[in-house]
Amino acid sequence: MSLTSVEAQHVRERFGTPCYVYDRAALEAAARAALGFPHAFGFTLRYAMKANPNLAILKLFRDLGLHLDASSDPEVERALRAGFPPGHVQLTSQVPSRRLEEFVGRGVIYNACSLHQLDRYGRTFPGHDVTIRVNPGLGSGSTKRTNTGGPASSFGIWHAYLDDAKTLAARHRLPIRGLHTHIGSGADPAVWTRVAHLVLEIVERLCSHVAVIHRGRLVAQGSLEELRAGIAAPEGSTTTLEQIFLSLVGGDPAARPSLEELSWLTESPR
Repeated sequence: MSLTSVEAQHVRERFGTPCYVYDRAALEAAARAALGFPHAFGFTLRYAMKANPNLAILKLFRDLGLHLDASSDPEVERALRAGFPPGHVQLTSQVPSRRLEEFVGRGVIYNACSLHQLDRYGRTFPGHDVTIRVNPGLGSGSTKRTNTGGPASSFGIWHAYLDDAKTLAARHRLPIRGLHTHIGSGADPAVWTRVAHLVLEIVERLCSHVAVIHRGRLVAQGSLEELRAGIAAPEGSTTTLEQIFLSLVGGDPAARPSLEELSWLTESPR
């Protein structure tokens, strides 16, 4: 969006300066485009409110049905004051929350970014669902400030400590319902591809059940053992999740039956 000199003068006269002007139509169009992404069994679009926590923008996205990802206690507070239901707000913060008990008690979703956070959450809310953020060991960004993966980044649980995270989750009876990775704002497809391999390896170590989605359609679900059945692995090796995925989507996805739901997502952990 660009303003003519006459429009800029009108804004200055009406609102004073400094003044920030946003294109509501562009924001709404982008949000609707993202909301229209194809999905197989449900889709939650979250706006990272640290990008711009302007109250008018938050209310616009709230009314369109977006959820929020908050990166600090003040952002959670601002989101709730903007009228977002607590269950539509997820807290993902490197800094331990000083209001964890209050926010989660009200229904805010928690995404643990460190072993300390996971342990504290488990002690406070044993038996509750949790999502964890994992650093896969590789990132992408033009500077260290925009690279949020790899050894130079403190974002997420380091992948080598995944077993420790699983131990803590088991100790506190926390079903890990989600895996979050974010490697930065770099634009190197080769790095994205490599990170996708790494994340699939993490999923194999973390998850008891897996769903395979291709082009917005659910093509398979089950335990890793069930998905491995019938897919040959190289001699002396185990079929990887990546090989399972490529095998399942290698044919025509339209010819495969569509599964209506992921029943195991609502089952209690055994």
